[in-house]
Amino acid sequence: MGYPVDTSYSVVMTGVTLYGIFAILFMNFFARTYLLPTKPMQILSDINHNHYKGVVKKCQ
Repeated sequence: MGYPVDTSYSVVMTGVTLYGIFAILFMNFFARTYLLPTKPMQILSDINHNHYKGVVKKCQ
């Protein structure tokens, strides 16, 4: 301990800041994806009920 290193304070702070930002973004993603309850997607519900039969036929 106490060995000199060839790194400036600004480089260390930039690295710590980037790791902190990525940690916050990951926690946000994890909470929204796995912890918070979500309702089913409306798009899948509409497709399953065949509301857009005419649109599908026109595209084919």
